[in-house]
Amino acid sequence: MRNIRISPIAKNDLLEIEYYITSEFDHPEAARKILSEIVQCYETLKSHHLAGRELSSKIFIPTDYRYLICNDYLIFYKYDSQFIFIYRIIAAKRDFVRILFDQK
Repeated sequence: MRNIRISPIAKNDLLEIEYYITSEFDHPEAARKILSEIVQCYETLKSHHLAGRELSSKIFIPTDYRYLICNDYLIFYKYDSQFIFIYRIIAAKRDFVRILFDQK
């Protein structure tokens, strides 16, 4: 079983998701529920690190990122023999290629 490491950017993504849902919809309970679901999704990677799909199979940019779909969010991660590294958590409707690879 691998341990999970979350990048500072992914931690910030979670805070932004919480802020957006709370401020736009005035619904802090919904924000907490969605964050809990996201955490549950990436926690499954501890024992099933290949649960996500290879990102390179979806886009034409060589990468070793994998992604896991969790409701309306994509969790981008990489793994090695010890750790699962969560890099970003991005709303599925956003331009994740530009965000991940700084494509303008």
